[in-house]
Amino acid sequence: MRRSISKKERAEIFNARNGKCHICGQKIHSQEKWEIEHIIPLALGGEDSGENLDLAHQSCHRDKTRADVGRLAKAKRQAAYHNHTKLSKTPLPCGKSSKWKRKLNGSLVLRDEGKTRGSLEIDRNRGIQKNQIGSKSSR
Repeated sequence: MRRSISKKERAEIFNARNGKCHICGQKIHSQEKWEIEHIIPLALGGEDSGENLDLAHQSCHRDKTRADVGRLAKAKRQAAYHNHTKLSKTPLPCGKSSKWKRKLNGSLVLRDEGKTRGSLEIDRNRGIQKNQIGSKSSR
């Protein structure tokens, strides 16, 4: 959670950093607008402490924030992928997200039970439906 920074803390950070923007390295003059910003954004795992806070011109900070939005989106996509929480927009039939799976012999089975569904199986190679007993019938 982002905390508010008091005027006293702002002045201490300004004096400790000698009034220089940490992004462009230029001195911040008294008429220029400046902000306290997180070096590593909170959303990317940065802390809300003095070591992670620094000075920046308002325009430099805006540009850095714009770049951080893309990095943040990428980090969220990677986390969703690694946590297996991202669902595909176009899932494959009988894919891992489906409740059905296709066995090597072409039969469809429920993923949880491991048993075939219904009495008909589809033989992919021949395009013929056959009964589980073994009698063949045409489509």
